Amino acid sequence: MDKIKEYIKSQIKKRYPLYNVADELGTSMYTSDIRETVAINYDGLTRELTKQVMRAFRELEHPLEAGTYELDTIEFDIVLDDETIPLDLEVDVRPQESSFDVFEIIGEADDEGIYIYIDYLKDEVPNIYNEMLPYLKGVIRHELEHIGQYYVRGEEDIFEPSPINKKESFVDYLLDPTEVEAHVKELNSIRKSQKVSFEQALEDYFDRYIDNFSKKSDVEKVRKAFLEKASELQLV
Repeated sequence: MDKIKEYIKSQIKKRYPLYNVADELGTSMYTSDIRETVAINYDGLTRELTKQVMRAFRELEHPLEAGTYELDTIEFDIVLDDETIPLDLEVDVRPQESSFDVFEIIGEADDEGIYIYIDYLKDEVPNIYNEMLPYLKGVIRHELEHIGQYYVRGEEDIFEPSPINKKESFVDYLLDPTEVEAHVKELNSIRKSQKVSFEQALEDYFDRYIDNFSKKSDVEKVRKAFLEKASELQLV
């Protein structure tokens, strides 16, 4: 365990330049309360964070034994008006001996930052690097959207409890308006990286998670909600 901790300390730790949301261009999120109209450079921040996570992941001494390995915390800030908000990106890498998928990347967020979990078949490295990249970028973009919903729009209840725990089913979770928006931003990030249409990225999403749907009608409900939001945001 000490060797693992020692190695973790050798990983990259970087503080990013401040992102002044009043100055940067990007996907806009608006609020009518105490904050002025602001915009976060979500795409730029997504690229920076993805780059650092992939660099740290590549520098691990693969193949690793099955288990959980924590990369060094990546620190970043956003600035709203004159207030600097420090946030963390924490990543757990979990190599597997066997798995249904070659890799799976999931994320969570709260008011302190983002948490990413990367499960993968340990013997598939380095072959999976290029395939992983769009999905890692998509998950980070998804969670940054939740950060924006909380800090920019003032939706203070979105993290308590976490969205997936406060819903009765996977479908209810996906149809929550904050999740519809975050998933659409995630899928748009993926489709830009893969150079495919939004519709294709959406179908790929259903292929990956089809076992979580009990009825075809539920798939159609989610498809309709995602496409309507994508159309509203002029992504399709």
